[in-house]
Amino acid sequence: MHRLISSTVTRHIGVMLVVVILVLSLSLAACTGPPGTQGPPGELAAQPEAALTVIVASEEDVTVAGSGFCPGESINLTVIGKAGAGWGVGTPWGFEANESGAFAVKLTSRQLSRLSTVLIEDVLIYTMKATGSEGSVATAPLIWD
Repeated sequence: MHRLISSTVTRHIGVMLVVVILVLSLSLAACTGPPGTQGPPGELAAQPEAALTVIVASEEDVTVAGSGFCPGESINLTVIGKAGAGWGVGTPWGFEANESGAFAVKLTSRQLSRLSTVLIEDVLIYTMKATGSEGSVATAPLIWD
């Protein structure tokens, strides 16, 4: 008899819980209003996983490629050379990441001719840095011999 009463009470409690949950769900659903208008798009954040590759085929043939930047982000390339000196390309040439956040650019002879102003005699490896207008940053070694 005790088991029968216990089983009946357990069933009644279960049914009551289901009813309470349904009533609460319906009352909360009635509290929501109509959807609002779409807010403005958020700002693009700097991409922490930006990457850079430098391919030096010869002194006249250098290609720089990057990925993981914000779509449409403007890119400035810099070679870190002599103390306090940096060789920059990009601005005013206006390198820009494509819609997937990637770019590839073959440096011109004019851009490469400026590189000699920051190179250090007998140093064959430098750091090339790509800095994006949205704050993305990537570096890669530039091996120059």
